[in-house]
Amino acid sequence: VWGDPETYLGMSATDKNLDTPTRLEIFDSDQLKSLATSNFHAIAIANGDVYTWGSNSCGQLGHGNTIDITIPKVVKQLTVIRLLQSGSFAQVAAGLEHSVALTDQGKIYTWGNNNFGQLGHNCESSASLFPSLVIPLQSISITQVASGNNHILALSDKGRIYSWGNGANGRLGHGNENKVTIPMQIDALKDKIITKIDCGSSHSMCICDQLQVYTWGRGGDGQLGHSDQIDRNIPEQIDSDKLSNVIQLSAGSFHCAALTVNREIFTWGLGERGQLGHGDFESIFSPQCVDSFHKVSARICQVSCGEFHTAALSDDGQIYIWGAGQHGQLGLGPRNSISQSVSAPVKLTALEHVFVNNVICGNRHTFALCSPTRKQIVNSSGQQSNNITIEARQHQDEIAEELRRLEALVAQEQVETHKNPNKRKNNKNYRKTIQPSLSQQQLETNDNFLSNVSKWFSSIVQPKKLEIQDQSSQSLSIQTSDSSLSQYAQSEALTRIWLDELIPNLEKIRKVQKMKQIWRQGTPPNLRGKVWKALIGNALKIEKSTHATIQQEVEKIKQNIAKQPKVISKIELDAPRTFPALGLFQSNGPLYKELVDLLHFFEIYRPDIGYVQGMPYLAGMILMYLDGFDAFCCFCNLINKHLFSALYTMDENQVLRHFKLFNSLLNRNLPHVFKIFEELAITPDQYLFRWFLTVFSVTLNLDVASRVWDCFLIEGEVFLFKTAVAILSLCNDQVVIPTIENWQIVLNRYPPEINGDTLFKAIGKVTVPFHVRNFIRRLEKESGSNCKVMQEQTITNFNKIK
Repeated sequence: VWGDPETYLGMSATDKNLDTPTRLEIFDSDQLKSLATSNFHAIAIANGDVYTWGSNSCGQLGHGNTIDITIPKVVKQLTVIRLLQSGSFAQVAAGLEHSVALTDQGKIYTWGNNNFGQLGHNCESSASLFPSLVIPLQSISITQVASGNNHILALSDKGRIYSWGNGANGRLGHGNENKVTIPMQIDALKDKIITKIDCGSSHSMCICDQLQVYTWGRGGDGQLGHSDQIDRNIPEQIDSDKLSNVIQLSAGSFHCAALTVNREIFTWGLGERGQLGHGDFESIFSPQCVDSFHKVSARICQVSCGEFHTAALSDDGQIYIWGAGQHGQLGLGPRNSISQSVSAPVKLTALEHVFVNNVICGNRHTFALCSPTRKQIVNSSGQQSNNITIEARQHQDEIAEELRRLEALVAQEQVETHKNPNKRKNNKNYRKTIQPSLSQQQLETNDNFLSNVSKWFSSIVQPKKLEIQDQSSQSLSIQTSDSSLSQYAQSEALTRIWLDELIPNLEKIRKVQKMKQIWRQGTPPNLRGKVWKALIGNALKIEKSTHATIQQEVEKIKQNIAKQPKVISKIELDAPRTFPALGLFQSNGPLYKELVDLLHFFEIYRPDIGYVQGMPYLAGMILMYLDGFDAFCCFCNLINKHLFSALYTMDENQVLRHFKLFNSLLNRNLPHVFKIFEELAITPDQYLFRWFLTVFSVTLNLDVASRVWDCFLIEGEVFLFKTAVAILSLCNDQVVIPTIENWQIVLNRYPPEINGDTLFKAIGKVTVPFHVRNFIRRLEKESGSNCKVMQEQTITNFNKIK
């Protein structure tokens, strides 16, 4: 990475321009899958997770706040979504103050500024601090996304383009300049099959299957390529005599570039900083070939436009760059970075030692994704190759193969068109059958939805009607009670219930049995952190200054440990074993450091308990939804609750009280299982201890365990007892011959496979006598009486630290 540090380059703050490429250490070379950057923030995909950094004035980083950060940080909510959906993220895009992420299942999530409705949530609001699904496109498989300053484009697997957001200058392509808050198909391109899309600040462009380019939006600097400076509010094809056979394009703020099958680069638009690469500083209003590359032996495979500079990548992994360089964005060194622009492509020699796979030009900075250092490879004849790694050579071969395929396709088309001019129109290889798709989806909602929770709930469990406009503009009315769209609509409705009705009244809803139907469906993942924080509370009255003091002490301890080679604490050893299948807490995982730090913090805060195995699962669950001080505060207050205090301090008397209580519930609800357990000498410590110690995090899959946590925090410890009885009822169905071996196998293996709805149905059947319920609540209240004592102990501990 190189350029202006004020644009947040992903490393510690610096007051000087980085005028030569500097490695961004946080990512390994093989981790990054996609990266996008806007004026002042960036977003990347590494190991399937989404990371963001930079300016956060409108919550565009997706961390639930508006705090700027300089170092890439994983967007936890998207990680949880990835895990719950067993998918991954495939592409990202960055607007001026908003962000976009696309999953490999074709779903779009957006967050950040929404003043033009650019998030696609059918509303205009100041900002969204957390990622949310773009529901109107959930039934359409999206393959690409692109973002301008305040608008977004999405491309479906059917080759259709949808646009929404700010409509000024006609950048949405709907024939007007109106803003649109819900994705709408661009009707002017409905007869075309689109293959690639991109956005400039205020204009849009695409390539169709015939390798022609269409542009629309702001044209004041000639960036539309139509030989004028006129805006267009519907897509218009660039004259094929001036530009054709295009396989890749890039839209800068005020200029554009296109790469053809012959590996020629054409540029047009604003040229006052030399960003067009024609050896001058003139603007050009129609595509013109960058002749300098005719002298380059390698073939160009990618081009990228920034605000006032441009870069090209050759198939031997080298970068050529030109345009404005006053902020160091060209990477050519101090001599070229001080108020100097370069008007023709120059090879970036600073990266000759690596193989560049991708180059991304930002506002006043540039990113390059590279393979490891080049190595000498000996071929079969014993000679050395051209210093390219095996991985790089494979990447190069893939590029070459794709370009050869496109070249052959275009050559064949040209021959066939010459022989029969009408053949292209009827060519089924080009004209695929276009299936009708949704151009607009609008949910009919009650105007009084927010005023009454009971109306809310009845509205989401009843079938909804959707008015859908098909391509022939015929209105279709369909029932969605069993469709996937209904599920997403219910999810969105539940989110609004929690935000507007439940969270502000959490203490009251605990006492309303009718509300149980809602919270037992689970808290929406994007709100879970906020809900858990409110439910757990801060009875210990932990202050941020306390957290900061502990953090300083932990850093001192780390420095001392670093001087002692081969010293590894129990926490470092246990952390990677936490949810191993998720990969979040492995030594190279995105949440490993946070988990280790949190547990070390707790060791210092509660030396009377210290670190106990099992804690990483509790801490890990909290860290998936909360950060820093909030996570620490919730973890400490949770451990202070009566049940966990007894378990983690190994208070034998208190633990036995809980086990006896559970046995009485087991005998009441499952007498036959209770009898078998007595005969086989299966005691609660053989299974219940592990379940309670981690709140079923080890036992159940993440989705179901999160729902159990939601209900436990609302309903109290009694819910954990009911959950344990319900699990045993489901396990009993799996034991054909009731031997101790068979029961142990089922208890250790079966629960993770339990379906959430099945489990919660079983939980609903468990009965708890009134006197038992009251006894459990009295035990819970004992933790409250311990809070004052704990505060006094904490003050004593800190006096010792100081």
